[in-house]
Amino acid sequence: MAMGPTSVLVIQFTGRNFKGEILAALYDLVKAGTVRIVDAVAVIKDNEGKVTAQEVNQLAPTVVAIFDPLNAEVSGLISNTDIQDIGTLLDNDSAAGILVLEQLWATKLAQAITNAKGKVVLNRLLMPEVVEENMAIIEKIT
Repeated sequence: MAMGPTSVLVIQFTGRNFKGEILAALYDLVKAGTVRIVDAVAVIKDNEGKVTAQEVNQLAPTVVAIFDPLNAEVSGLISNTDIQDIGTLLDNDSAAGILVLEQLWATKLAQAITNAKGKVVLNRLLMPEVVEENMAIIEKIT
């Protein structure tokens, strides 16, 4: 089976405070067939900057049960090198979730681009606050 476009999402939590609403939003996306979780890793960076990680299926059974509805796979796509590189971006005394998401919504578009011998040269996700900030700047100048 051919895969659709994938992206890597890293979500940092200060002081290791995970929020359940993120899991609920992910569940909605998985259930709707918008994304598929191809790999998932939990990362902790301690006060001294040491980074440790576990694949989702290696977490405590009670935590694994929380992730079950997401049908998260453990594919090994996130390497130890990836984890260490991402770890340099994290604040000390924090935790993060690293997710590889297959963008199922974009599968037909990706195939159409391939069929047309097109090539994506940039695909960037902008968070709402960035777009809103830029829209406010544009409003001031127009």
